[in-house]
Amino acid sequence: MSIGSLPPRYRVEVDEDRCMRCGSCIENCSYGVFRKEGERVLANSRRCTACHRCIAMCPRDAISLEERPIDYRSHPVWTREIREAIYNQARTGRIVLSGMGNMGSYPIVFDQLLLDACQVTNPSIDPLREPMELRTYLGKKPLQLRLKRNEGGGVALDTNLSPNLKLETRS
Repeated sequence: MSIGSLPPRYRVEVDEDRCMRCGSCIENCSYGVFRKEGERVLANSRRCTACHRCIAMCPRDAISLEERPIDYRSHPVWTREIREAIYNQARTGRIVLSGMGNMGSYPIVFDQLLLDACQVTNPSIDPLREPMELRTYLGKKPLQLRLKRNEGGGVALDTNLSPNLKLETRS
């Protein structure tokens, strides 16, 4: 089933004359925008979220990114961002994780995410609230993840994540 097609929001281009085909963009892109085909590095602009990691990691400044906004008829509720989020959720069957944001005059930190200490407690204050844990990994993503069974029957991550973290999951 197809829901139609939207033009890509960003245009990603690799300058073939500047590119040294090192694969840094392929290794560092979490969204799978880049792939090597023969002696060329190609970009799939539809996957780009404009995080700029590829641009920061390219040793030759061979990658350029340009926003191509889609014009929608003006509406007070159905903004471009809302419409694109709905299309993305329908296309993938997933909800893109993002901070809900806030309209307060707080400084913008990580997607305008505001955590109120009364809502995040461990153990939870009342039975209707769940404890919450947030982990953020910085650094180069591994090429693959290795898992192993631990003594309790649970699964443990065997891959070293930067900066040398080993994580175990609860069974």
